[in-house]
Amino acid sequence: MPSYRSFLRDLGARIRDVRRRRGWSQEELAHVSGLSRTFMGTVELGRKAASLATVHRIAEALGVPVVELFLPSNAAGRDIVARIEAMLTDRRRTLPELRKAEDLVSAFLRKP
Repeated sequence: MPSYRSFLRDLGARIRDVRRRRGWSQEELAHVSGLSRTFMGTVELGRKAASLATVHRIAEALGVPVVELFLPSNAAGRDIVARIEAMLTDRRRTLPELRKAEDLVSAFLRKP
């Protein structure tokens, strides 16, 4: 299991990745989320822990679900998440297909 420090660095990297994909600076994200730029920088570097309420504010500012900040930030991880999301939101899916999607999500979240 990853260390707490590693977890904080990964969370910060994910926040930075989503922020950059939006084309925002740290200052812009800090302003929209109501946080200081200094604090935002320390969170992105994994040097400070953000409370769950603060992570929620950051996610809202970025316009993403909170869970996206805890998922892989690399392209392959984002692709898997997008495919699972598409599978889950397709109204034509049958119950067995949705159960398979549930199994895929569970397996994905258990990955180290």
